[in-house]
Amino acid sequence: MASQPDVAKGHEEFVSFAMTTYRRLVEMEENSHFGAGNSDLRVLCRFDISALLDRSGRVSYFVNEVTEPARMALFMRTAVSPPTIAMNLAIALRTKIALKRSVRAAAAGHLVS
Repeated sequence: MASQPDVAKGHEEFVSFAMTTYRRLVEMEENSHFGAGNSDLRVLCRFDISALLDRSGRVSYFVNEVTEPARMALFMRTAVSPPTIAMNLAIALRTKIALKRSVRAAAAGHLVS
């Protein structure tokens, strides 16, 4: 079993990896050709992060998936039954963000599928 200092160090490394990855993704999205304004990831996002322990005992982290608000409610619909206030709020937020993206894309001359 890991000691308390090892657990604390592992938690710190994990949080550092997640926050560094999050900040870089937000920066990339805001600086992309669609980057008019703040990234939707600043509102809400879900990271699926894995940890891999190699033979030497070194831990590496990697991101399997990032779910943006517009698609997050699809995940929540399968995870929560019956619907909750939080799920209804997430669906409303998804709709608002989708509309905001459509307006932004239309103003930039891009088609939205």
